[in-house]
Amino acid sequence: MDIISEVNKALYRPLKNGYQYDKLIPKFQNSVHHFDKENDDSNTYDTLQFMQQWTVQYYKQLEKVAPLLKRATLQETVSNIYKWLYSHFQYNIDTNVQKLFAPSSAWYYRKKGIDCKSYSVLASCLLLNLDITHSFRKVKLRGSNNWGHVYVIVPTNSSYYVIDATTHDNKEVNYNEKYDLSMSGLTHIGLASPLEENQNQMYFENTYDYQMLACSCQDQNPINYLAASEEGSDVNFDWISKLFKDLNLSKLFDSIKCWGGTAFDANRLQALIPEITKYFLSIIAKYNKAIEEKRFEEVHKIYSEYWLKRNALILTYITKFREGWNPCSNASFEFLLSFLDNKIWKVLGLAFEKHIVTYFEIGPDRIPYNFTHYANSQDYFDGVYLWGTHLGVNIVASEHSYSVNNKPKAEQIPAFIITPEIESALNSDVASSSINLASVMQTLLTTAPIIFSILGAGDGTSGNTSGDFENTGGSGTTDYPNTPKVSKAGFGTAAGVVMVLAAGAYMLKGDDKTKTVANV
Repeated sequence: MDIISEVNKALYRPLKNGYQYDKLIPKFQNSVHHFDKENDDSNTYDTLQFMQQWTVQYYKQLEKVAPLLKRATLQETVSNIYKWLYSHFQYNIDTNVQKLFAPSSAWYYRKKGIDCKSYSVLASCLLLNLDITHSFRKVKLRGSNNWGHVYVIVPTNSSYYVIDATTHDNKEVNYNEKYDLSMSGLTHIGLASPLEENQNQMYFENTYDYQMLACSCQDQNPINYLAASEEGSDVNFDWISKLFKDLNLSKLFDSIKCWGGTAFDANRLQALIPEITKYFLSIIAKYNKAIEEKRFEEVHKIYSEYWLKRNALILTYITKFREGWNPCSNASFEFLLSFLDNKIWKVLGLAFEKHIVTYFEIGPDRIPYNFTHYANSQDYFDGVYLWGTHLGVNIVASEHSYSVNNKPKAEQIPAFIITPEIESALNSDVASSSINLASVMQTLLTTAPIIFSILGAGDGTSGNTSGDFENTGGSGTTDYPNTPKVSKAGFGTAAGVVMVLAAGAYMLKGDDKTKTVANV
């Protein structure tokens, strides 16, 4: 019996024509994005995070549809969203290639079908546009030991509503274990779209009592700050200076629109961007240092810290932006947010990610990770002076988890440094995020100091590794041209039919590696 075909047949639904929505949803861009790598040992926790990132980036594509689905009560609105998804998008279970669809591409391929992940992404996009608090929930279906399904829950005062458009009746499936990833307190801004002044108020997690830790270091240079924070360390930081080479970012600012007469003008922007860049490089320096000292249990936490702090900084500047500024300052904020998206994430961040998945087996254990940027921090973000980070509200960011059970894949690991490829990509137009990861990794092999070796950490010897340096940032072959690839374990089962448990075991057996594709 073909389990996949049987599940798809059981959950087939007749679709409405939906012509009235054609002009309300942007046309798909026929592009493929690779969130992850061929050789990454990964799991469904990572898939949830990719869903979160994809939703935050593209939820504005449904900003004209969401208001049409709103009703007088929360329950009626949730029910209406379910009915709209169920009656306009066909169900089709994923096989080995897990697919994440942005709304535009999901609409284009709606008759061919999407699976539970993309149904959940679409539901989340609609809820974000309506400022309705919700979470992604993944579950182990009853009778199974594998994560087999994902849907959306919307909390109420005493319970919650479910949105699961894979099912015929929108009832929650029976499960024996669950894991929720909140969509509150995130970057509610469509970085794929122009910023708008009339953005609705953001969600923030509840603040809590705290005691601020004073920064004792006067010099806010990231290297010195890093060294001061590592009390009792006798590590030689000479090689770390290679990471902090003077970046020439002159071309980056060619598209600046705002040049004066405002608090956030081009001069302040040009001074701020290098400081932000050095701040994130200081996190990578801690990663290099942990490898040098063979503290492998910390490498994934530091990698997760990079994304955690990046998300918190975006939240911080979006909050600052919403205080109300003139058009000139607004243009600087738009530039800054694009830089954090296209450069800190899609250039430096993806190169950092390539390094860790090439050289480390990431363990299966998961520990939650949170960070709070406090309202009274003046203009210090995480102890480093960054203009504009003084706010009137606490900012809480969350990284879904990190692992403390990591093992090197190679006998020698080169440091992560700023290669000419990375510098060139950082220095290109702020709207660009093109980078050849294969070239970056090859350059690291030949030019970066070796920071871990079986011959002795940091002995400077050169050597090759068994890592695969295929460029995973390019297009892949798929019958969905607009589907970003996310080589992560995904959710491939349906719910509400007899074959569900078997399908879940087939798709998610042991959190096996699978490939995931996402569409814009």
